[in-house]
Amino acid sequence: MSDLPNIKENLEENLDLYEKARKALPAYGVFYILILALLVVVGAFYVMNINYVTRMSIAPPVYDTTKAKPPQVFKRGTLSPPVDVKLYVNPGALVLDRGRELYVTNCASCHGDQGNGDGVAGVNLNPRPRNFHSLEGWTNGYTIDAMYKTLQEGITTRGMASYSNLPPSDRLAIIEYIRDFNPAIPNTTITDYQTLDAMYNLTKGSLEPNMIPVESAIERMVADYVNGNELKMDTVRSKIVNDKDNPDAQLFKRIVRNMDKALTSLMGNSKWNENENEFVNFIMTNPVQNGFRPEAISLTPDEWTRVYNYIKGLYSQYNMFAPVPVSASTIINLTPGTDTTKTGTTTSTQPKDTTAKK
Repeated sequence: MSDLPNIKENLEENLDLYEKARKALPAYGVFYILILALLVVVGAFYVMNINYVTRMSIAPPVYDTTKAKPPQVFKRGTLSPPVDVKLYVNPGALVLDRGRELYVTNCASCHGDQGNGDGVAGVNLNPRPRNFHSLEGWTNGYTIDAMYKTLQEGITTRGMASYSNLPPSDRLAIIEYIRDFNPAIPNTTITDYQTLDAMYNLTKGSLEPNMIPVESAIERMVADYVNGNELKMDTVRSKIVNDKDNPDAQLFKRIVRNMDKALTSLMGNSKWNENENEFVNFIMTNPVQNGFRPEAISLTPDEWTRVYNYIKGLYSQYNMFAPVPVSASTIINLTPGTDTTKTGTTTSTQPKDTTAKK
């Protein structure tokens, strides 16, 4: 009976706690509903922007260009057919479909499928590839002649390659397809195309130069250089060996330990050709390494003069220090558009000097 007061007191405390909890439950309910609503909003945002979130969370691929093998494209120069520029003033589906096909093949990798400048291959370019939906900052401009110039010459400062390897009709199809990305770009007129025609002779056809891949061009130029130098070396070596009645030739052979190495070392350093002292210094500095005998030190001043004049005369006679001419097989137009070795080949797609008419 003595515990009854305590039991009553505990019961009253429990009832008091229960009453406080009952009053607080609505507030907790509202809090949980807000948390649930926030989760729903965040989830919806994530789902709606899954492409952007995924693209930004994945490191862009970095290609090892040193291992890239460019396609081996050899193309014999041809005369492109004349272009009817009127077809491009209001381009139809045929032109735009051709432009889209060429754009996907040649441009989308950098400029993106929709022309936003977000192509995978352009991720590491600085500045970024052109966004065709913006009219700001076009290097050459977005007029028809400016865009044609860009495809003709490229923009080296922005990593934009030249597409002069494409026929003029294909270049115009690409341009019209690109212009279709942005309705704010003014429509072209027949006058615009007549001006372009006057600059590039589009209606008369154009001569497309021969093309060869850069890799193959380099290989051929190296081969020309090596073969040309070897031919010179063979000629001089044969001359010295067969010059049996010439005492100066015999004197030179007397100080030579390895004929090929001696001629190669002389060819590799033209400074000895300046005067006799340089010649003596060159031979007697590491004579064995340069293909000569150390005993050459015993030559008299007169003998050194004779040897110097003899070998200098041979190297001059056969132009041993002259650059090896590049063969006709290497006089080419590199693709795409890096026209660094072209000589003697012209193309009528080069713009005329219209100022000369004024």
